[in-house]
Amino acid sequence: MMKTKRHLITSLLFLVIASFVFSGCGKKGVTGQVVDSGGNELKGVSVKIEKSTFSTLTDEEGKYLIDYAPGSFTIIFSKDDYTSHKLELNISNMALFPAETIMMYPIPKEKGIYFLDGNKLIALNPLQIQKIEFKHKNKNYTQYYINRPDIPKSFVVKSDIIQFIDTNLEPIRFARLRLKDTNWLIERYYYEWGIKYDYNGFIEDKKQRIGEEQILLRSIKKEPGVYCLVGVYKGMMSEKIHPDTDKKAYPFIVPVPEKDKQAIIDKVNELSEFLKDSENLSLEKAKNLFNIKDNDKEYQQFKNELSNVKIKSVNIGEILPTGKKSEALVMIEVDVNNKKSKKYHKLIKIDGTWYFHL
Repeated sequence: MMKTKRHLITSLLFLVIASFVFSGCGKKGVTGQVVDSGGNELKGVSVKIEKSTFSTLTDEEGKYLIDYAPGSFTIIFSKDDYTSHKLELNISNMALFPAETIMMYPIPKEKGIYFLDGNKLIALNPLQIQKIEFKHKNKNYTQYYINRPDIPKSFVVKSDIIQFIDTNLEPIRFARLRLKDTNWLIERYYYEWGIKYDYNGFIEDKKQRIGEEQILLRSIKKEPGVYCLVGVYKGMMSEKIHPDTDKKAYPFIVPVPEKDKQAIIDKVNELSEFLKDSENLSLEKAKNLFNIKDNDKEYQQFKNELSNVKIKSVNIGEILPTGKKSEALVMIEVDVNNKKSKKYHKLIKIDGTWYFHL
């Protein structure tokens, strides 16, 4: 009986030691994961150790395990239509080594500039840059702009990060557009003993070279506004850059946040009720809508204009940022005296509350 117990204990100890030894000697190699620019697992990526026969492919989860010879070596990651990457390691002995996650970016099939939406490349619709020169108060102005009706057709950014893959061979800059009169202004300047700038919408972006192909990744901070990528050239009279009218502009919109958008819709609905009851226009109601002061002349003028107006309906269209913080444009279609009119109205945000700008 004692011999049986001893034999059983010895067998169990042998199994425990054996499992421990073999588990430690089981998986050896470099292990890791490959993902795309959207953070999704990337299957079928070729994983090879340079100047060796060691190679493998990533599995369904983008994971891999590759053998190696101890010392310094380079792992090469490649996949058709994606940036390739190298990972240099120095491991002195055989072990299971967890490597850093590799991110691979899509490569455009044609030269140009593309919005990077996760792992998808989106080509922006090009628009023509307009230029006008005029004189005002003895100053010669030059103005570059995009026609106002073209902007609502632009690409709307929905992702949290604004990134572009740029394989364009010519210089392109980011510009933040500003609504001026009836157009979206890229740049305006005037001559007065040299060049003086009234408005220059160019903004700096963060640049990063990615992959062995050295693809240019560009990004800007996400803030509501209307933007465009525009070809530029250096002026003859200075080193300042200007939009190039021989090239296209690629506009995009960072929309008004949903919280503000709903507040604007509520304000338009409030305006609708206000206008339908134009015979009882109180100063208090007007102040809540237009942020006017007591006995404001604009209110009196507004009241006189509406005294004979019959508002039947007010419909809300698109809501756009103006290019300035705490401002927005809303398209409103109004049925006035059986005639429909449709135009943008500006709203401003003051101390957290939206008001119509008279």
